[in-house]
Amino acid sequence: MKINIHQKKVRQTFCKISRNNIGVNILPHFENLKHDNIISLSSVKNNFLSITMEVDSRLRSDSMVSLLGGDSSKSSNMVLLFLATYNIDVKQDTLINRHIDIYRKNRFNINTPGRKGNHFGTIGESYGVGLVPKYKRDKLGLTFGEYADKMKTMNQNQIFRLMSCIMSKQLEEAIVIPCLIIPQLIDKMFAYEINTKKYLSSLLPENYMKKLQIEKCQMETFMSTQININVTASIPHTEHDRSSTLIYVPQQTNKNHSYGFEIKLNFFSSMIIRLITGTTIIYSAYMITHRQIKIDPILSGCENKGRCVHKHNSEQHTQREEFINISTYFSTGLYSHIQSSIKRYLVQKEAENRDL
Repeated sequence: MKINIHQKKVRQTFCKISRNNIGVNILPHFENLKHDNIISLSSVKNNFLSITMEVDSRLRSDSMVSLLGGDSSKSSNMVLLFLATYNIDVKQDTLINRHIDIYRKNRFNINTPGRKGNHFGTIGESYGVGLVPKYKRDKLGLTFGEYADKMKTMNQNQIFRLMSCIMSKQLEEAIVIPCLIIPQLIDKMFAYEINTKKYLSSLLPENYMKKLQIEKCQMETFMSTQININVTASIPHTEHDRSSTLIYVPQQTNKNHSYGFEIKLNFFSSMIIRLITGTTIIYSAYMITHRQIKIDPILSGCENKGRCVHKHNSEQHTQREEFINISTYFSTGLYSHIQSSIKRYLVQKEAENRDL
């Protein structure tokens, strides 16, 4: 079921669930027709949670959905919408906190306070690395490129390599457990990104492609990533993204784990995945109604009693405590800009060849 809240231009996708649809490992942690299902994957047997749905004719005819899989005759006729995993053996040697300042000094905050139309009421800090849509053409006529630098410095390329390497290392850790559960998961759920990069490399000049390849720290399947600090969104929503979104909680100094990823299943049921270190979430932002929130217990033992309040206001970000996660996605906007840029580039090349 899909609903539209026209006043806020919000799209939400709702699911129908029953007790029979809930796996035995999740059943002790989830109660249908309840909104305070707070789940820590460290306490779930096998440390993962998935949401799947049966493929129907509406899904097959949806232009925003690309169904990827093997031979249809061997298919289970199910599609993976959501996968959350917990890595108990996440590396303990590196804390992400020591890298925050390099992003703050060299990248603009995507969630600038007071900016109109912030992403579904998002507040906090987000700094991007990789590709992003542009609204002015460059020398090649392309309307996409790297995130803008905040300042020009002599060692700008070195700083950019460092930021990309940090992201790459975190993403490598993020996909360890998901790929153990579902081999080739990244190849399938981020297929648009892989194909697009191959397509670009076959068309664009070599010197331009070198800018998109950061020595040994290539972004590969992850063309756009963000480091997020104390980020929450006030409005549950879906998005017109063409690939899956990935969220990862790296090793950090904050051990309170007072943030969560909320999934609004329908009017009557929702659940919150507690964002603890080592948690990876991969989901369809187009099919799953979601938001990131801060969880404040009303009473001690909140998880046992199921009573929590979700806060979303600027006061929470005045605290010195910082919660950090990494996100990556491939937006429809970026996809559209790449498509139009490539078409324009090919037309320009054809015209140049005719002139010769």
